[in-house]
Amino acid sequence: MIAPGFLKNSLFWRSRDFSLLWSGQFVSSCGGWINYVALNVLLYEITGSGTALGLFFAVRTIPSLLFGAVGGFLADRFDKRRLMMACDVVRAASVLVFVWSRDVTAFFVLGFFLSAVDKIYFSCSSSVLPELVKKPDLMEANSCLRISQSVTAIVGPAMGGALVGFAGYKLAFMADSLTFVFSVATLLFITSLSVRPVRKGQGILQEFKEAFSFFMSSGIFVLFLILRVFDGFGSGAYNTVLPVFSSGGGSGSLYGWLLTSWGAGAFAGALAASPLCRRSRLVSLYCWATMLMAVGMGGAFLAPSCGGWIPERTLSLVSIALGGFGDGVSGVVFSTLLMRRTPKEMMGKVFGCVSSLVYMACGAGMYLSGTALDFFPYQHVVVAGTALILFAAAFTYFRVGLRKIQ
Repeated sequence: MIAPGFLKNSLFWRSRDFSLLWSGQFVSSCGGWINYVALNVLLYEITGSGTALGLFFAVRTIPSLLFGAVGGFLADRFDKRRLMMACDVVRAASVLVFVWSRDVTAFFVLGFFLSAVDKIYFSCSSSVLPELVKKPDLMEANSCLRISQSVTAIVGPAMGGALVGFAGYKLAFMADSLTFVFSVATLLFITSLSVRPVRKGQGILQEFKEAFSFFMSSGIFVLFLILRVFDGFGSGAYNTVLPVFSSGGGSGSLYGWLLTSWGAGAFAGALAASPLCRRSRLVSLYCWATMLMAVGMGGAFLAPSCGGWIPERTLSLVSIALGGFGDGVSGVVFSTLLMRRTPKEMMGKVFGCVSSLVYMACGAGMYLSGTALDFFPYQHVVVAGTALILFAAAFTYFRVGLRKIQ
């Protein structure tokens, strides 16, 4: 997706249905960031309480632990396109409540509800990709989606801030609602998704048991999952230390610059994932990209200032960009590996459960890291998280990375 000649042959132009899905998700993702900025700022403006804001973050995180698996179950039993459209309709209607309501209780209830619907939508959209594109195109499809996530992570908060600052909260929430309406419109024109009949004679526990048996029957999948969970657990240290490190830089803008550098690196990594996979095996690439992520992210907090010949914190910005590059590559490769090896009838449950496990690991890592910061310097916390990820990646590589697995 760099040279014009390659653009003509890209999946975005070759697959009408994929371009529709990508467009809808890109726009609605921008809406999600508008919602994130507007809700958090408005809640703090109403309550004036940092405790209330922290509790609101926690409430919106809880659905990640459960509703990813619920969404996966629904995606494997019902028509994915209709489920995604239903999620978008519900989200479009729900955010309009904030146009008129300033009730704090409504904020918490709807915040929880919207987060739950987001997780259901994510499970459906992750499992729908193998039905839209051919198996050889999965890597490029995941790269395109990861690129859009990186772009929206950079421009979305800026759009939310601009709308709130110049147009006010009401118009911000209305714009957010319209992004979900746009997503519904794109899904209406997708024609290649088959309607999956409801499975008879099996309950939810039996279906999850089958998915669990499939996953556990492959030692390679188990190692992938363990590495992904260790990645999330160790990354919790980076998320926790980032504001602490930024406050020590003497400038509140450092936090934003670090996030922007990470996002730029993740964008480049997603862009490079597809060409890189043609030169190396997926398993090896996944392990090496995870190690690069850990070294880059960890190094950002340990990089010293180099006096006059390099501006202060430049090494940190470069290092975190490298970490973002590794994260972009590893995220694309991991999703592609799962999609290529998982049967379609259990794709939703596998992706839903994996996302829930990773969220749980990251949350646990953030909690333990926050506790550790009360007793140890942040550098020690970063080293511990980095060492954990590097150990898991090296172990996975030497166990399965040398095998010929694509």
